[in-house]
Amino acid sequence: MDEEPWESIKTHVEYRKEVMGPQVHEGAFELVGLEEDDSFWEGLLNIKGEEWYLIQTTVEKEGRECLLSIAMDEGLLPFLVCCRTQREPSEMEMEEALHVLQELRGEQDGRLQAYTEAIDGIYGDCPEYWHQVVALYISLVLETEQQEELPPQIPLWECCLCGSWQVCADEKEIGLVCTMGKGSLALYYDAVARELCGFRFWPPKGWR
Repeated sequence: MDEEPWESIKTHVEYRKEVMGPQVHEGAFELVGLEEDDSFWEGLLNIKGEEWYLIQTTVEKEGRECLLSIAMDEGLLPFLVCCRTQREPSEMEMEEALHVLQELRGEQDGRLQAYTEAIDGIYGDCPEYWHQVVALYISLVLETEQQEELPPQIPLWECCLCGSWQVCADEKEIGLVCTMGKGSLALYYDAVARELCGFRFWPPKGWR
């Protein structure tokens, strides 16, 4: 896989950040408990032949060594943000995480809704993001509802209400996935830190 180095894409990054304003990327870092640092961007890679960019670097967070991953489309709009402890969780930590996420999936206490609202908050008035969410919502609702005029912004949670949540895990990683027709939302969980640690949004079209 060929990759373009930072120096060759620096101008594009500076231009896109100026167009979008600082709130989108600042919000993405804040969601996973970090402050944006210029050094993070120096590790940005553009995969040749692909229409996306990737930041993947080791950071220190609350005394833990973590792996920060942010994937963005060609316009540098994030669709994956994750900051997870690099130490592999123990079997006991994974069992505890499984229990926590099973409870979270079934609870109606507003925690999942609050997290999806925090994801929405990253994007502010960014039309590219809201276009994807509205398109997902339209793909989920009944034909009769499609006749109605829709607002330009629909909370991602409204799409989640049309989907179903399940816990997904392997030996090292665990999280929640909401399947919504042709789209889905993955919420990553850090079993070591015992907290949600990011997301990936798959709309029906784009961001693949």
